[in-house]
Amino acid sequence: MSGRSNGDDRARSVRLPEGSAAAYAAWVSFVSLSEERLRKRPSLLRKASSAGFVTTKTAKIAHRVLLGPLAQQAGEALSEAESPYAMVRPILTARAKVLEEAASYFDEWGTWLAETGIADEIGVPLPDPEISALRGSALKSIREQLKAGSKDG
Repeated sequence: MSGRSNGDDRARSVRLPEGSAAAYAAWVSFVSLSEERLRKRPSLLRKASSAGFVTTKTAKIAHRVLLGPLAQQAGEALSEAESPYAMVRPILTARAKVLEEAASYFDEWGTWLAETGIADEIGVPLPDPEISALRGSALKSIREQLKAGSKDG
């Protein structure tokens, strides 16, 4: 670590793209269900852990700064809405480095889960294209906002 301040030490807020609260909630559910099923299969859990997923410190941080707030904000939007078509534009706040690590974690985790065939093995269908697209644009948006130095998107 150099002595230079690069902005990674201060809290930053990023706004994710506006999207269906149900789609954000489905992404959270997919991750949670996948991890729950992996935890029931020790050999697959070891494989996930050795690849850097589910049980690692980075996984816990990614849940805290990305998945937790998404679940909360999507849930609030759905409970406050008078229809199932609630929209939400989630806000995530953490140090820039932590937000980047969380985005990278979920990007790599989703790729690993799909490419290894483990999603099929644990019986969790991959998300619908709408949810995958929202996930991809949300993760890309985090990186773009951090790179641009935007404080609130």
